This record gives sequence, C-alpha cells and structure tokens, in this order.
Amino acid sequence: MSIIFSKEELKQVKSSNVIVPFIDHDAVLYKVFVCGDKFHVVTRPSITLKKLLSNNINVYNFHSDTVSKVTLDSSQVQEDLCKSSDLSPLSEKCMKLIPEWVKIMRSVLNLSLFGFDIILESGTKKPVIIDINYFPGYDGFEDFHEILSDMLYQAAIS
Repeated sequence: MSIIFSKEELKQVKSSNVIVPFIDHDAVLYKVFVCGDKFHVVTRPSITLKKLLSNNINVYNFHSDTVSKVTLDSSQVQEDLCKSSDLSPLSEKCMKLIPEWVKIMRSVLNLSLFGFDIILESGTKKPVIIDINYFPGYDGFEDFHEILSDMLYQAAIS
C-alpha cells in the first residue's frame, strides 16, 4: 500500500491499482470482529498523517497488515507513524451504530464470520468504515472459540 503526496508520483500509479483518498483519523483504527450475531471491537494504532507530512516525502510505501497488529515484528512503522498512547475506545455514540451495521453486512454479504475497520475522521469524529475482511484473525476477541462453537452448533441444529 502507498500514500502518495504529489501529483508527479500519482502519474506513476499503474492502471491496475485502486486509488482511494486518505482520511486523516488521528492514528487510531477500530477493528470490529463479527461472529454470528456477536461482535467485539479492538482499538489499534494506525498511521498519522501529521508525522508523514513532517518527513517531506512524496510517497510512503508500507504493508497494511503491519500497521495495526497487536504486536509488530517491524516496530519501525509504529515508532515512526503511530501514536499508540492515544488509543481511546470507540465512543458510546459510535458503539450504538455497530449492531445495525453488523446486521446489514451479515444480510448483504451473507456471512457470519467477518470483520470491518472503522476510523473516526479528524475534527468531525464521523465514523468511516474503510475495510471489510473475510474471516479476520480475531486477535483480541475474548471467548472467540466458545462463541464460534456456539454459533456453529446453533447453525447445525436449525
């Protein structure tokens, strides 16, 4: 994945790439793990635009799976770009939206196991769903195996 800061570098993007805007989000990512009708939210560090802009670079390349992991083998991304001390939980207002989002996604995607990522736009704090993951790792989802077993059992007997 790359974050591009100049028009000149944008010309280098291959036609097979997907271009999306970077939404500044105060370096916090909320991972929502779904298992049946249950869900769990985990707060993780993310990239901060302010730090990138202060480095005077035109392109920053990184692997998206290394930014928000619980433990990072490569701590360079976290040290350079993440503010892990500011990891506050998702607001109650946003938490109230998640059950409806889960219900809609379960219906539209026809899935019972998936995850999605939410960021809060800097300034407005508007929640934005930025990614949907088919069968994520479920790191941090307490009692996941028990909940998964219950979901599978219920599916088998119904």
